[in-house]
Parts: sequence; C-alpha cells; structure tokens
Amino acid sequence: MKLHNFRKLEIYQRSQTLAVNILLETKGKRPYKVFDQLVGSALSVPSNIAEGSVRGSQKEFIRFLNYSWGSLTELITQLEIILKSQLIDQELGNLLLTESLKIEQMLESFIRVQLNNMNFNSSR
Repeated sequence: MKLHNFRKLEIYQRSQTLAVNILLETKGKRPYKVFDQLVGSALSVPSNIAEGSVRGSQKEFIRFLNYSWGSLTELITQLEIILKSQLIDQELGNLLLTESLKIEQMLESFIRVQLNNMNFNSSR
C-alpha cells in the first residue's frame, strides 16, 4: 500500500534534482573517494523518501524520512568540507549547499507534520 505518491512531493523532486546536479557537476573530479561519497549521500536522500512511501505504514514512512534526513546531513557536511578544501568551484558549491539547507528545512517540517498526523490518528 502506497502512503504517498513520492513523485508529487516537493522534497522528493528537489532532492532528486539536487542529486542529479551533484552527479553531473562532480563527474570525474578528484579525489574520487570524496566525490563518490558526496554522490552517494545525495542519491540516498530521494531514494529513502521513495522507499519509505511504499512501506505500508506511517511509522515506516517516518523512519525512512529520518534516514533521508541523516543522508542530507551527511551531504551538507561533505559539501562544507569540500568548499573549505576548495575542491569545487565556490559559487557552485554555495548554490548546492544553499539548496541542501533549504531541503533540510523542508524535510524537517514535513517530518514534524507526519509525526503530528500519526500522533493525532493514534489518539482517536
């Protein structure tokens, strides 16, 4: 049973676009391990949103949203380190970081709403 059509969720759409942009902008960059980890974190954000949406319960959906949030936090940390190390163009890196932080705010709010909905429905 699908709880949400994840493709219609703005947090999914924006995190997927961010992942695509990171993948394209870091292709072939060195050190490979650093950028591979960055790409992995970026891909994990929309992937966990999608996976959680088909898990069949609100509790599971929230769990996967939290996994997504954890990956997003990793991504933000990695972008900050890459920027400080000057491994990426500063303007590009700041754009990616700004979008990551915006998605983090959206995801945090979305999780809060989902938790409130779950608590409201369980108190009935």
